[in-house]
Amino acid sequence: MAQKLQLKANRVNQPNKEGQDIYVTTLKIKYLLDKTYFKVNWWERKKMGSKEQGYQRKPTESRRRKIAQYIEKSKNPIFPTNLLINSNTKLNFISQGNSDFGTLELARYPLWIVDGQTRIEGFRYAVDELKLDKILEYDMPVTILSNNPKIDELQQFFILNSTQKRVSTDLAQRLKLELAKDDPNEYKNLGIGDEWELKALKVVDLLNTKGESPWNDKVRLPNTQKSPVNIISQNSLVKSFRPLYRDTGMLKLAGIEKPDDSYEVIRDYWLALKELFPDAFEVAKDYVIQKTPGVFSLHALANTVLARLFSEKKDFTKDNIKKVLSIVFEDNKYDDYFWQGDNDSVEAATRAGSMKGFSRLTEEFENNL
Repeated sequence: MAQKLQLKANRVNQPNKEGQDIYVTTLKIKYLLDKTYFKVNWWERKKMGSKEQGYQRKPTESRRRKIAQYIEKSKNPIFPTNLLINSNTKLNFISQGNSDFGTLELARYPLWIVDGQTRIEGFRYAVDELKLDKILEYDMPVTILSNNPKIDELQQFFILNSTQKRVSTDLAQRLKLELAKDDPNEYKNLGIGDEWELKALKVVDLLNTKGESPWNDKVRLPNTQKSPVNIISQNSLVKSFRPLYRDTGMLKLAGIEKPDDSYEVIRDYWLALKELFPDAFEVAKDYVIQKTPGVFSLHALANTVLARLFSEKKDFTKDNIKKVLSIVFEDNKYDDYFWQGDNDSVEAATRAGSMKGFSRLTEEFENNL
């Protein structure tokens, strides 16, 4: 059971919110590794949509091992930079006289590691795998935030990682979504992203979780390993929706901006494609129609297809979409083999291996209309 820790600390004078404070102190690694004292808010698929959802990417085994091996082999293995830790509740600080130096008491656990989780997981590897127990008594410099709610904690993590070092894109998208959840206006004030990206991410989640969707469970989410089933990353699929959500995008122009409504249109668009190219969806990993060549070219094409229907005052139903797509892919060269991953012919979809290539593919499709 975690016990009260009393730490010599300095209170840092900054323009904090009332009731929130910042302290600089040190903590022994043995406490940092003890999950009854300190935890990391990992992002987990099973917690999607819940208030308990975390926001951090788990470090790879190679990074954990690299830190541990540095401790093991280096003559002078030091870690001088601060870890950032947050307490969601107010900490008790007993100042020495009228100074900002005094005793900081940690009594309510767990506290949350906002920055430095990779180092801590490296220390854990060093102790568990390499048996380097000597490091348990090492001191680590830490900055502790007091009385900081989770949303402020998440904001600190995002700002720290986006301004000082790069946070992985798919996880950054999740962070933006969390920041925008309670107060969209505050999200806008932060200036950390475009609103269309958040709308697209919500649609991606619906596509990935609905059994009726051709994308069901095919999207690789943060903190998940590559597999034959997860054939495209969340980031790639989200980015591919940009043509539909920009100012000239048909979802915006047609007033279809709610995630559920957008999902139905996009689902039907892909169901129409599935009827045209059934084999390419049967074993999706062997084809590129649901990989980057397909999604970037076909979502740009979708804007043109929906514009055609919009101008003809026709609903965006699967059957109406399929009629237009049938014109696009009328030529016999557009069969399932066109999308096959091992098709290396000059006319195959696989020839599009970059954004420029995806654009050329879209232009080819649009010319058929």
